[in-house]
Amino acid sequence: AGVRSRDHVHAVWIYAHHNCMGLILSLFRLIYNYTTAPFLPPTAILSTASSPTTDMLHRGKETPSPPVHIRPWVAVEDRHVRVKDKEDQTGDILHSTFRVMQYNVLAPSYRRPTSKKHCPKHAMAWGYRGENIMAEIRHFNPTFLCLQEVEGYDGSPASQFYGNNTDEFFRKHLSLHGYEGCYYPRGPGEIDGCSLYWKSSRARVVRPPHAMQYANIIPRPSCPPGRRDDPRRYMEHGVIVFTVLEVNNTKDNDYPLQKTYHTSPSPQSTLLCLVTTHLYWDPSKSDLKIMQCRALMQSITHYLIKEFPEFEHNPDLISVIIAGDFNSKPKSGAFKLLREGSIPGDHHEMRGYVHEEDISIPEQFSGYKLKSAYAPVGHPFTNYTNTFKGCLDYIWYTPYSLAQIGLVDIPLHFRRYDSLPSLEWPGNRVYT
Repeated sequence: AGVRSRDHVHAVWIYAHHNCMGLILSLFRLIYNYTTAPFLPPTAILSTASSPTTDMLHRGKETPSPPVHIRPWVAVEDRHVRVKDKEDQTGDILHSTFRVMQYNVLAPSYRRPTSKKHCPKHAMAWGYRGENIMAEIRHFNPTFLCLQEVEGYDGSPASQFYGNNTDEFFRKHLSLHGYEGCYYPRGPGEIDGCSLYWKSSRARVVRPPHAMQYANIIPRPSCPPGRRDDPRRYMEHGVIVFTVLEVNNTKDNDYPLQKTYHTSPSPQSTLLCLVTTHLYWDPSKSDLKIMQCRALMQSITHYLIKEFPEFEHNPDLISVIIAGDFNSKPKSGAFKLLREGSIPGDHHEMRGYVHEEDISIPEQFSGYKLKSAYAPVGHPFTNYTNTFKGCLDYIWYTPYSLAQIGLVDIPLHFRRYDSLPSLEWPGNRVYT
């Protein structure tokens, strides 16, 4: 009887232990799904109304939406091109204007711990950040929108595991505000990629969106003397997404708080090639970023010449805007290549992996034929963490057909935070 009693007590203890572990695992799954769910309604996170879930996670505290920041507008006089309306004799009336917004939104699966003081756990959840990113987009109302680190669902094990379909989130919300767009993953099996969006009332698709993977178009690197051969050094995933649009000759004057450009009055320059990309992140692979920049410009040039043969000898035919996360500083070799058109083959950032006299981009874009939109203000930071603060994101445009009249300044009060994202800044970078 004593043995049976002990066995019974032991069996009861095991049963209770297993039930307790099951309860703990269920609670963990609930919290994990809550903090990573991409499509929680705004009221579940931003509302002040009480509910069992919000009370459990936030202990009854209200979590209101942070304010949309009114960032100062900086006027810029672009002396490269003076654009006048054909019917205007004074030159004061602009032919067409539009706004471009560049934003790395931070894929939910890549979120990392930041300062607990400035970024509570609930503010890292996509349900919170996604709604506030959309509030910023609605507020600034860009004509063209370029996004990086957008997560899609392609049936791969990674996307099945994380399950954060932010691509669907943006498609759903932006379509309600008159946007059309596309998404392409960064590479096979990758959980994130890049998206392009444009206002259908302002632009018509002339050539459908197209994407190229860097790993498929960059040649194998040479092996520097004394180093082990690394044939996969340039096989890192990255994507170029672009489309050709015809821009309506109207003005975006309702809220001039984004970078604004003018198209030439020539009927040819109503065509716009809109491009976004995301270069590899690792600072130790600066040579790869340079090769990605060259592949970027070669791919765009070859495509435009194929689709519009006149572009080869008349690059003014199509205006080009390239916005993305280049993971490169303003003094880097990648930046210099895009700005000046070429760099020496023995540039120190190439690390001996390419044996060429010069590394250059096609002549249609070389020789200062690309300009960075934030050059007038010295490229302040777009990335802000406890270990690095600097500019890594850019909007490049062709100054022979586009003239910049302004940009959104980087706010000084942002400096009180030690890292992005934060409670008030939901993205991975400062949007430009």
